[in-house]
Amino acid sequence: MNRFRNALLATAAALLIVQALLFTGPGQALAQNVASVIVANTAANPVPVRDVDNGQQPVIVAGSFAIATGQNSASRLLLTVPAGKRLVVETVSISLDIPQGQFLEKLTLTGNHHAFELAPTRLGTNAGVDWYGGTFAFRTYVDPGAEVIVFGYRNVTSGTTVISAVMSGYYIDVP
Repeated sequence: MNRFRNALLATAAALLIVQALLFTGPGQALAQNVASVIVANTAANPVPVRDVDNGQQPVIVAGSFAIATGQNSASRLLLTVPAGKRLVVETVSISLDIPQGQFLEKLTLTGNHHAFELAPTRLGTNAGVDWYGGTFAFRTYVDPGAEVIVFGYRNVTSGTTVISAVMSGYYIDVP
């Protein structure tokens, strides 16, 4: 008998809640009563505004170089940042062909006296050549007049290694 009474009370309570939700209309929103906001500043006290994308000039540059037989390192100048500009580097893609069994001990992108180590992944082998590649997303800033250089250093000096780089980012004006 107690179980029946408890079930009946629970059902009645649930029906009251459903009825309250069904027959209660939405109230008036508070936002409807808020007046418009008007910003009025004088020329002596202007509203600060900042355009975050204006002035960005896209940059993409590519270059290849070889580490020749008898050498274990080489480098390639990708670009020199023009006067009045700052380079924002966002992405670098690297591909390289190296004689099978050899490896790069160091692959770097330098600019502004900063060196970023790049570690490409082995993609496969064909006709005695190992293929490596990778795309690296990061952000660095290179000042006017500074050079952006890719440098490669391998573990032996036999055969030829070819390294290709593509860098993308944008210039911004500097005062």
